Amino acid sequence: MLIDLDHFKRYNDCHGHEAGGQLLVAFADALRWSVRKGDVVFRIGGDEFLLLLVGAGRTDADQVLDRLRQHWAEVGASVSFSAGIATGEQDLMRLADEHMYANKRSRGLPAD
Repeated sequence: MLIDLDHFKRYNDCHGHEAGGQLLVAFADALRWSVRKGDVVFRIGGDEFLLLLVGAGRTDADQVLDRLRQHWAEVGASVSFSAGIATGEQDLMRLADEHMYANKRSRGLPAD
């Protein structure tokens, strides 16, 4: 699963780099809370995260994403996020990236 925080640059510019850093830490905590034991979470740069859901199928990935969305809403997050799930493909990163941007477009968000 590939995840990108929506409008993070705008948040960082408005609230400052310290607040932006705190938001990234809070999101990383939410990710760790949402994944299953044995899954691996990476920050791959800026406001993008990669989740390797070991042995997961689409249903498992959807459940992790649902937990994350619910938890992120409960903590009163200042920004939303877009996610792309890829399973069973040769180039999972490319496919997850395509799905993440499709998720953004479906909600009328720019691909920033």
